[in-house]
Amino acid sequence: MPAGGHAVEAAKKEKILLVTNGFPFGNSERGFIPTEYETLRERFDVYIAARIPEPEAREWDGVDRSRVFCTGSPRLGVLPVLRQLFRRSVISELAHAASGCGIKLALRRAGAVLRYSARADEFVRFAKKIVDGEGIRLIYTFWCTQATLGAVRMKKKRPGLRVITRFHGYDLYNERTEEGLQPFRRAIAGGCERLVFACEAGRDYFCDHWSVPEEKCTVSYLGTRRMEPIEPREVPPLVIVSCSNLIPLKRVDLIIEALSILPPDVRAEWHHIGDGALRAELERRAEELLAPRGINRTFHGEIKNEELRGLYGSLGAALFVTASSTEGVPVTIQEAFAMGIPAAATSVGGIPELVYTGRTGYLLPESVSARELADAIADFYRLPEEEKRAMRANAVELWREKCDAEKNSRRLVEDVAQILK
Repeated sequence: MPAGGHAVEAAKKEKILLVTNGFPFGNSERGFIPTEYETLRERFDVYIAARIPEPEAREWDGVDRSRVFCTGSPRLGVLPVLRQLFRRSVISELAHAASGCGIKLALRRAGAVLRYSARADEFVRFAKKIVDGEGIRLIYTFWCTQATLGAVRMKKKRPGLRVITRFHGYDLYNERTEEGLQPFRRAIAGGCERLVFACEAGRDYFCDHWSVPEEKCTVSYLGTRRMEPIEPREVPPLVIVSCSNLIPLKRVDLIIEALSILPPDVRAEWHHIGDGALRAELERRAEELLAPRGINRTFHGEIKNEELRGLYGSLGAALFVTASSTEGVPVTIQEAFAMGIPAAATSVGGIPELVYTGRTGYLLPESVSARELADAIADFYRLPEEEKRAMRANAVELWREKCDAEKNSRRLVEDVAQILK
């Protein structure tokens, strides 16, 4: 290639702005953005707007720092919020938010709508300098947030600008908000070229609540990087692993209770990866219920994504367990399947798209009881070895089919390229 060839090649790439919560700072998104980012960067000139940066943490090494902008999270003043009352679209959204609910809830929803709109305006003021200055052709918000609404508003003065957004869980389900409302979803659906969902259940939920043209919606599992299957411990105890934040909706206390009522012949030990506000309380509960049963348990705290395979391998993990009350499609289960670890999991969100009883694990009721979870663990413990091997192989095969991050991100990137054409 002649001198300057790389620069010429880079200049020909379309420019896009990827809006994240923290990436490339910190650890909050390191488990699922890097593969997609690398694939995007092969085709496009990618700029990043980190909405909530974590400056104390090390940046991800693969990012060109000159193309990273931090929006920050300044305090929202009263005037920018009140100014939203002069927008016709906001008045319409307020009417929608207040319909069918009492005065107190209507007022709370009104506040949420006004703040959401004001934050969208903040994003416009921040992003227009990048979009106009760098010649950005497409904004991709990795989460459907106020930035997405802001990007849609920017299109009105920039007809050539394209917008896509990805939905996960907290940004999708009305039930995940205090007010029971995700604001401006009609405006966002109408203004985006593509709505990307982390699972089929998420897409179906959105389409059931808002009228959306089918061609705008696509399902793209986040997936995980390829990891070699591990060998489970060959002799008892059965090594059970779980991985989540220690917060109420993950119901880790239910895992502890289930382990405490396992039949006497089922020997098990438990390892939890993840941290959170409930850690001290759950450690005390585990000591109280599991120590008398002789069940070893370890709370490992936060583990870097790239170290997870080594930990599971050294433990000889055999079964992944989650009792979560709400999910999208957990990356933790996808990681477990990549390593050949079947799962016992609740039937929430997109989990039924991954976990099939008798094939890749045990699909449990959404309101699972400790007894039902204990029965699933005991059933797996007692399976003949050839059936366990088949379940492990099925988990890996399903990962290859649905959860290969590299393959999934390439499909998404091709879709983005078509949108820009």
